[in-house]
Amino acid sequence: MDSDQRHSTRKALKASGKLVPDRAEPVDMRTINVARDGMAITAREPVVEGAHYRVLFDIPVDGAPYKVAAGARVIFCVYAGQSEFKAGLRFIDLDPPSSAAIAGFLGH
Repeated sequence: MDSDQRHSTRKALKASGKLVPDRAEPVDMRTINVARDGMAITAREPVVEGAHYRVLFDIPVDGAPYKVAAGARVIFCVYAGQSEFKAGLRFIDLDPPSSAAIAGFLGH
């Protein structure tokens, strides 16, 4: 397991989303929190540590949902009980508009 060295402040965000692996079915997820450089999520099935996924979720910007689609690498995935897994993701491909949307959310 890679160490989770947080480089920026995280803010709680409760939203549904998807993790999309290469050549496999998307995994339903729920966000726990988000930061400029990554996020924490829960999922009903484990995700692979070190693997790259496309992460899709909405973040509120000026009262309206903004659809974030970014590449992310799984830093850790642990069983959290009640048939749920908790995972930490680090963004590896975040476009400037998505980065600005996350920064705006964190600033409010």
